[in-house]
Amino acid sequence: MLMLTPVTRPEAPSIDLIRSLFDLTPAEARVARGLAAGQTVKDIAAESGTTTNTVRTHVKSVLRKLGVSSRREAVEKLAAARG
Repeated sequence: MLMLTPVTRPEAPSIDLIRSLFDLTPAEARVARGLAAGQTVKDIAAESGTTTNTVRTHVKSVLRKLGVSSRREAVEKLAAARG
């Protein structure tokens, strides 16, 4: 028997859900969603029209508010929030 599993990235949780669950600012929630969607800091900065330093500052705040110490842990926690 052969089982095939799609290798697509799961849908990231909505910005509203992320904000309500973790008490993030709108900018932090956009950054968190970008991380959950697999975007890089550079991608998030380009999409939001901000600098990579600004995004990195938001990433630090997101990690603190999620109670994690790495982006990988943040992505895992956000994926779990998606249900």
